[in-house]
Amino acid sequence: MTLARSFTSIPNTLSSRLPVPRLLGLTTLLHQQPQMRGMKVRASVKKLCDGCMSVRRKGRVYIICSKNQKHKQRQG
Repeated sequence: MTLARSFTSIPNTLSSRLPVPRLLGLTTLLHQQPQMRGMKVRASVKKLCDGCMSVRRKGRVYIICSKNQKHKQRQG
């Protein structure tokens, strides 16, 4: 009786000929991290409520909001 191992290869890389063991359960470990909410990137930014203020940092225009964190925007 022979033991069968499950190996996958990574296509289009230098190590494509080397077997890479398949890690089962890796996706469940990655999905357990808390999701961070980013900011919207737009060509033109606008203040959406009274708590929004525009800030210019490092040559970019940002909108930050103290009332609703979903209103964060970056121009560019």
